[in-house]
Amino acid sequence: MDRRSFLGAAAAALATPAFAQDYPSRPVTIVNPFPPGGAVDVVGRPFAAALEPLIKQPVVVETKAGAAGAVDITLQEYAIIPGAASVPAGSVTFNVTNAGPDEAHEFVVIKTDLAPDALPTGKDGSVDEEGEGVAPQGEVEDVAVGDAPTLTLDLAAGSYVFICNIVDTETGESHYQQGMRVGFTVE
Repeated sequence: MDRRSFLGAAAAALATPAFAQDYPSRPVTIVNPFPPGGAVDVVGRPFAAALEPLIKQPVVVETKAGAAGAVDITLQEYAIIPGAASVPAGSVTFNVTNAGPDEAHEFVVIKTDLAPDALPTGKDGSVDEEGEGVAPQGEVEDVAVGDAPTLTLDLAAGSYVFICNIVDTETGESHYQQGMRVGFTVE
């Protein structure tokens, strides 16, 4: 066998996947950290569909808002609705929107091990932000209907509660007591 034939046979032997294992051996998940319908979603789903026949495994695009450190927050009468139940520890940006329909609200982030409905309150029903077991981390005050401010905080792992701590001056009712509170986890 001449040298050229030998090199050709060696290259062919090395290129043959005689002992290759099937990889991946289970379904693949692509995490989309942004809301559905965004650019990542629009590109990610066709990419996943094109990848499936190549790797011979199902490819799922899973939307996990907040995985990128951003959480959409909707304030409305009388609820606070986060776009995700948790985020990783670190820098977190809250995109706050007041959906109204009528009243201004605020968004307060409190680190606490207390249940959302068990925070210490004053006589007017508002949360005592200096009370035992609560540690305010930051807030956006006076968010008018239609406004959409952002708040970026560096959050450690733990349990948090989001509240609106406004007391209506006309009725004397506390937005917190009316249900504007929700638990949140930083992992």
